[in-house]
Amino acid sequence: MNLSVTNKKAKHMTYAIETQNVKKIYNQGKTSEVAAVDGVSIKIKNGDFVAIMGASGSGKTTFLDMIGCLMKPTSGKIIIDGLEADKMSEEKLAEIRGKKIGFIFQQYNLISSFTALENVAFAIRILGKPKDEAERKAKNLLESVGLGKRTGHRPSQLSGGEQQRVAIARALTNDPKIILGDEPTGNLDSKTSRTILELIRNLNTEEGYTVIVVTHDPKVGEYCNKVIKISDGKIIQERSIK
Repeated sequence: MNLSVTNKKAKHMTYAIETQNVKKIYNQGKTSEVAAVDGVSIKIKNGDFVAIMGASGSGKTTFLDMIGCLMKPTSGKIIIDGLEADKMSEEKLAEIRGKKIGFIFQQYNLISSFTALENVAFAIRILGKPKDEAERKAKNLLESVGLGKRTGHRPSQLSGGEQQRVAIARALTNDPKIILGDEPTGNLDSKTSRTILELIRNLNTEEGYTVIVVTHDPKVGEYCNKVIKISDGKIIQERSIK
């Protein structure tokens, strides 16, 4: 019996993220009921760089919110690094988000009155680290994303690409295993988008982060090793790139 449990757990641990027949239904039981995600099953290995693609309203962002432990599914299983997130309390889900996942959003969500250093250090202070340690780590993270000379600038003094770099540095403050991006290049021009995607790909290939991004831009898929296409809440195509 114990061996069986161990083997089952080991199987789950081979994946960074696994979902089994996940559904998210809004207005359930009403005439306005909508299945935003309708029976999605995926397996994402540690070290994968995955693009989840689909048009607006396809269900991709709702799905990302569920695997990011920001929202519970109506039904189905979500397993994050071997842990069944769909069964967890809100407190446990917050712990998973805090320890295992880094988030990058289309809107940079930076505090306008803070410098780049302060924005990143603030995220570290929230984790309970002392000020000196937080500022030292924030400086190192900003240097790692190419902003070592811009640490004292506020968001209004930074370009869109630079603001997204600050947001990426902030996403790494909790030393996550998984990085989730919701249209991380959606507000950027094509040249800046390429620079940001190359940075994210480097985090994947050189630093070993598992990365999942949702996007409507097919060019993002060129940077990934797997593309999953969603339409009307269902997977319509899944393919490996390399």
